[in-house]
Amino acid sequence: MDFPVIVLKTGKESIPDGPAVIIIAKNGKFLLKRLGIVEAAVPYTDQISGLAEYETWAELNVEKIPFEIFIQVFHFMRTIYNNKKTECNVILFYHQKEKQWAVVVPPQIVSHSSVHYQDGIAGAKDGWIKVGTLHSHCDFSAGHSGGDHRDEEHFDGIHITLGHVDKDEPTLSVSLVVNGMRFMKTPQEYIAGVKRVEEKEMVQEYETKWVDGDDTADESHAEQEESLVTSMCTLVTRFLPKFGGGEIGGTSNTYVKPSWPTKVYKYRPQKRIEVPTKMVERTVSRLVFDFPEGKKVEDYEFPQEWLDNVKTSYELHKMEHPVRPRRRRKFRDAGVSKSNDHQQESINNEEEETAYTCMTDDELAEIISRHQRGCQEGEE
Repeated sequence: MDFPVIVLKTGKESIPDGPAVIIIAKNGKFLLKRLGIVEAAVPYTDQISGLAEYETWAELNVEKIPFEIFIQVFHFMRTIYNNKKTECNVILFYHQKEKQWAVVVPPQIVSHSSVHYQDGIAGAKDGWIKVGTLHSHCDFSAGHSGGDHRDEEHFDGIHITLGHVDKDEPTLSVSLVVNGMRFMKTPQEYIAGVKRVEEKEMVQEYETKWVDGDDTADESHAEQEESLVTSMCTLVTRFLPKFGGGEIGGTSNTYVKPSWPTKVYKYRPQKRIEVPTKMVERTVSRLVFDFPEGKKVEDYEFPQEWLDNVKTSYELHKMEHPVRPRRRRKFRDAGVSKSNDHQQESINNEEEETAYTCMTDDELAEIISRHQRGCQEGEE
């Protein structure tokens, strides 16, 4: 397929419609993508002089994530942290025609600082498309680690990190990734009922200084050194063998305590103190949640099966057929639960690629249906 190429000589040229357009500007070439809900302009190649500039940008043509769904996921991630002290991950789905959001919790192996998951769903099914991820960062701040960047590099969509899930005011990082390029967004752009506000506050500044320690400490240290020297002299007097039966270096039948110099080194230690200097104004950023009156995080219930899909390595090793990660976010020799009592049935290598990667329309519909029923019951 040939993509139209536009050269920006003045910056006022019209951009044609289509799934992809190559734009040549002063600061380089850009690829304008319009695929599904993703619409973005990302770098294409090196800079070219003599042309007008063009900026990179990215947006998702979607409705905001409903507040109820986001807080439901927040409650789930806090529960995982309280029970296991680990991270966890959910996959975000969007229905273009119905303009609805849904959440799927895939089978995953978790720890305090990593998540290895198998999403099991690729492409659109019955109008539902996979548009992003949301994962937690336990008791530390939100952000996107090197592992997150690698995982999301080839996943165009929205990627959200929720940090400090143990606090009532967590930290939140929202970004769009297109062609491996990350665009940072504010929470209020894509999540309903959640916004980041900045407030001014006065804080005390301090200056670090080094000062002399107390004389009492010096005297105590000198006494310890003098006592140590005396003890050493006593040991030498008691256990040193007699050379020729007399004084050290002599001929009599007695020996005496050697008269070694007992020099005591006195010093004045220094200690670091923080001295207040002045009050300064600082900008503080925090999240604000628009809870209905009388509601809190714990009031938004989530399905029990979400918890069942999150396992630690220790829990998996206790199973008869543990799930072992072959590489990041992939499973090998996975045990697939096919009964209500969670009896595990092992699979061979030929079947491993289809263990979680293939999900039928009926299975996806059932997941979405259970999720929607859970949301409705929570609202009631």
